[in-house]
Amino acid sequence: MMLCCVALCCISDGPSNDVIRTQVVRMYADFVSDVDPRGGLLDWLIQEEVVTLEMKERVVAEPSTSRERCRRLLDALFSSSNPRAFVVLRRALIREKKSWLVERIDCSAVTVTVTATPAADAAARPLNDGQHLSLILHTV
Repeated sequence: MMLCCVALCCISDGPSNDVIRTQVVRMYADFVSDVDPRGGLLDWLIQEEVVTLEMKERVVAEPSTSRERCRRLLDALFSSSNPRAFVVLRRALIREKKSWLVERIDCSAVTVTVTATPAADAAARPLNDGQHLSLILHTV
């Protein structure tokens, strides 16, 4: 009997609010460099009642750069008590065609330890010590 690790990505209907929040923190620098909330992103967040009109005005206040606006938006989301804030943010990113950000959020690696036992099929080769089995799942 031997242990191996399997990396699982993209679980069922998408990650939970907490998982998305954690991923946004992990990719904070990339997020603020690629997202300008003045576009449709804020519109989606307002429509879904995650961001108020007052918050929107603070986010887009001038003079500011797109990074400053994005930081203000993320500050508002991180301090929000809305239990759907980051789920809605992820959906807004999909609608705004920020697919590479969504893929990074969705493919947060979850490590699971599984036990490998020799197969009954003589042609199957069990993993040797030090070998790893990687499995990447994508939702459709």
